[in-house]
Amino acid sequence: MTDPSKNGAPIPEQPSEGGSGQSLFAPGHIAIAVHAPPDARPAQGSQELAQTATALFAAIRSVPADQASWVPYANSDSNIPIAKPDGSSTRLDDVLGEALAPIGYARVDKLTYRADWSTADVEHVLVFDTYGNPKEFLVGDACLRNANADAFATQCQQRYASPLILQCLSQVSGKRSPWLFPLHFSIGSLLRWGRRSSLSLAGCTPDQIATTLASGVRSELLPLLGGIRTIAALLDFVERDDERLPWLAGGAYYLAALVAYLAAMVGRPPKETKSLLMQHAAFFANGIDTARLTPESYVDHILSDAEAAVAHRQG
Repeated sequence: MTDPSKNGAPIPEQPSEGGSGQSLFAPGHIAIAVHAPPDARPAQGSQELAQTATALFAAIRSVPADQASWVPYANSDSNIPIAKPDGSSTRLDDVLGEALAPIGYARVDKLTYRADWSTADVEHVLVFDTYGNPKEFLVGDACLRNANADAFATQCQQRYASPLILQCLSQVSGKRSPWLFPLHFSIGSLLRWGRRSSLSLAGCTPDQIATTLASGVRSELLPLLGGIRTIAALLDFVERDDERLPWLAGGAYYLAALVAYLAAMVGRPPKETKSLLMQHAAFFANGIDTARLTPESYVDHILSDAEAAVAHRQG
């Protein structure tokens, strides 16, 4: 299996400002709420927020692991052992892999499983992790992507995102699995697992974990995602503003770029796509560089870029 981070397609070269192309709304990221004075200029406020974020990340990195007030995880490996009734144990990775194999998912990385029914247009992956001290809570994300659309949206992010977004992305760059695609949502939330959308593994046998996961994937996840195998179907899913993938939580400006590219791929007139995207315009200011862009000018830019990128790829 090739490295999924290198599957992007070339698009026309344009000036970029750097960035990682990763969503800020993924598990494990830090959310920072800072309120600027009402009379602050946009550029000034953005610079101050970037400085605040930089200082916060520096403070977090400076905390020594042996400090009295710092309690590190007892087990840093998310692939935790699961006790069997006979007293022996197996690894969580094996438990999940055996549960998902009959449903059509094959292991591609630690706690990561790719759908055999993925197509050239849409790739489906399930990514799991554990947390707690000790680690005994299972969380997961259902990830899907069109590699070319992701590459395009990432480049749009590099060109048009706010300095604060780019600053935060640079801090977490390289710390996430390349299989955790920007377009993802919580499996635990969909399956109603409980607190923090997690499944408690404490006292569970391998069979109990496998049965719970397989049952939920078959009854809830496959009916939702199993039919998304074409560019048109992926476009419809992203545009739906589904409760499992709300635009506000998913990074609206990034989703807009995905839509722009996918819509260009299916031949939809840019005017129609603009009308749809402007319904979410109020959310774009949270991610774009408002010192040089308005939500509408951002939409105009990504639509023009998408048409050029698709023409370049098809030409």
